[in-house]
Amino acid sequence: MRICKRTICAALLCGVCFPSAKLHAVAGQQPEGDVPALIASLAEAIDAGSRTFAIPSAVYRFGRRSFELKNVRDMQIDGQGATFIFALRGGRVRLESCQNVTMKNLFVDMEHPPFIQGTIRAIDRANKTIDFSVDDGFLSEYRSGQTSARYVIMDPAGHRELPLPDALSPPPVELPSGLMRGRPVRLFQPGADRFDIGYKIVVNMRGSGGGISVSGSSGITLEDVVVYAAGSFAFHESGRSEGGNVYRRCKLVPRPGSPSIWAGAADAFHSMNQRRGPHLIDCEFSWAFDDLINIHGFINLVIEKRGPDHLLLAGPFERDFDVGDTLNFYRYPDAVPAGQAVVTEITPVTEPSRKEVERRAADFFTATNKHNPVRSFPGSQPSLVKLDRPVDLKEFDLAVSSAYSGRGAVIENCHLHHGHVRGILLKSPDATIKNCTIEHIHRSGIVLLAEQYWLEGPFPDNVRIVDNVLRNCGFSSLTNAAPIHTTSDFARPRGNISHAFNIRNIEISGNKIVDAPGVAIKLVNADGVLVRNNTIINPFRGLDREETLEFSAGIPSNELTDVMRNPYYGIVTISTRNVRGFGNRSENTPPAWRGMVGVGAWSENIEISEE
Repeated sequence: MRICKRTICAALLCGVCFPSAKLHAVAGQQPEGDVPALIASLAEAIDAGSRTFAIPSAVYRFGRRSFELKNVRDMQIDGQGATFIFALRGGRVRLESCQNVTMKNLFVDMEHPPFIQGTIRAIDRANKTIDFSVDDGFLSEYRSGQTSARYVIMDPAGHRELPLPDALSPPPVELPSGLMRGRPVRLFQPGADRFDIGYKIVVNMRGSGGGISVSGSSGITLEDVVVYAAGSFAFHESGRSEGGNVYRRCKLVPRPGSPSIWAGAADAFHSMNQRRGPHLIDCEFSWAFDDLINIHGFINLVIEKRGPDHLLLAGPFERDFDVGDTLNFYRYPDAVPAGQAVVTEITPVTEPSRKEVERRAADFFTATNKHNPVRSFPGSQPSLVKLDRPVDLKEFDLAVSSAYSGRGAVIENCHLHHGHVRGILLKSPDATIKNCTIEHIHRSGIVLLAEQYWLEGPFPDNVRIVDNVLRNCGFSSLTNAAPIHTTSDFARPRGNISHAFNIRNIEISGNKIVDAPGVAIKLVNADGVLVRNNTIINPFRGLDREETLEFSAGIPSNELTDVMRNPYYGIVTISTRNVRGFGNRSENTPPAWRGMVGVGAWSENIEISEE
C-alpha cells in the first residue's frame, strides 16, 4: 500500500468549510462530524498499512474541499452511512491513481442543489421569455462565467417533464421585481409551447461540486454509494487506465424529503478512456439533466498525412492507443469505413501544438459543416503515427481506436428513470445491457451512437441489448429518438441520415418496449443486427402532437419511399444491412400501425419475419 498522508492533508487546504443559512442537505439524526479529524485518522490508517477503515457515522461538511485518496492500494473504506456534504462550486469525493480500493455505505450531498427551481409567473410568447419565482431553499444567483444553461418545464406538481425540445439558452437574469427571466427560445417553437403560468421550471447550474470521481484507477468497487445532488457528473471515471471498476447498488436520486425535483446537473454516470469497461449492478440513476449513463472513448482526427503509412493524429484528452493497437479508419463526413491498420510507432510532437490543432479543426469543420463543429482538444497530445500498411485517407478523416473505450462494459439489473437526455449512450465494444428498467427518458432509452461534436467513439461493435423493459422513452421527439436506437452523428448537415454502415454486430433480444411515443426500434447505420423475441406494447403514444412522424432528413427524393414518409412500424431500418429477426410481437397497436417491420432507404438484406 502506498502512503498518501500528504495528499489527503493537502485536500484540506483547497477551501474553507462554511455552514449555510439555507442548507439543502439535511441528515436526520446524524451528529456533526469533524472533517480534519477524519482526514487525520484515515492518513494514520494508511501509514500503518491497514487494509480497512471505518468512517464514523456523521455529517461531514467539506465546503469547497474534496475528500481525496491518491495512490492508495488494497484498502476497504466503510462509510457506515456517513454523509459528505460539498459546496455548490466546490469539492467532491476523489479517487486518483488508486488500485483495488472499495468504498461503501456512503451518502454524498451538496449544500445547495445545483439548480434554479421555481414557478412560472409570466410568459411573453412574442419575445420568447419566461419570468419565474425561485422556490425557497434554492439560489437565484447563477454560476459566474457559465454562458449557457438547460431549461426544463415540469407540470404544476413537478412530477412530469413536458415533451418539449432540449433548450440550451443563456442563463436567466434577475429582475428588479425579484423574479428571474430566461429566454429559452426553443421552448417556443410552433407546437412546443405547451406550458402556462403555474408550471414548474428548472434550470441547471453545472459546476464542479458533488459526486464521485475515479481517475486513473483500476479495480475500484463502489458499493451502496448514494449521491443526492451533483453539479457535474455524479459518478465519473476517467484518466487513461485499466478500468474494470464495479458499481454495485449505487444511486443518483433526489434526497428523500428534499424540495429539489432533480438530482444531477449533468450525467449520472460517465465513463471515458478506460481499457476495461465498468460493471454496473443494481444501480439506480435518475433525475439528471444529461445522459444517465455514457460510456465511451474518443475519436482521433487525421491532422496531416505525411506519407502513405505516416499520419499525424490528435484527439481530445490523452492519446487512446498504443503501439500494437489497431486503428479503424472512416472517411469524413459520413464516416464510411475505410479500412484499418496496426500502429507500429508513435512519436509525440510539439508542432503543431494542441492549440494549432484546435484551430485547424475548428476552421475545417466550420467551413464544411458549420451546424456541426467539433469540440476543443483539452489534454491532447498530437502524435506522428507509423502504420503497418499504407492507408488511403485525407486530412480530417477519422482514426478510431477501441483500446481505451470501456470494452466489455456490463449494465445489468439497473433502474434508469427521468433523464432529460438519454438513458444509456453507449459507444463501447463488446458491451451488454441486460435486465434493466429504463423509463421516462427525454430522448432515446438506449442509443448506440458515435458523436461528431464531442468526438466520442468508437463506433459500437458487438453489443447485446437483452431482456430490458423500456417505458415512455424518447418522449421529446417522434423523429429523432426511439426507445432502442442505433445511429451515427456523422452527416452533413447535422441531423441528416448518412449512407454508411458503421455500427456492427448488434443483438436486440427479449426486450419489452411499452408506450413508445413513436417507432420502438430504429436501426440506422447498422450492419449485422439480430432482432428477436421483443414485445412492443401500446406504441405511438405521441401521435396526438403537432410533430410529424417521418424520416426524410438527408434522404434523396428517389429514396423517399412510403416507409420513410409514414414509418408507423414497430421496427424501422434506414441505411442498415444484414438484419435478421423473428419472434417479435405487438400488443394494443393503434389504427395507424402498419406492421412490425418497415424497410426504409439504403437498407439491404433485411429478413425480419412478421409476428
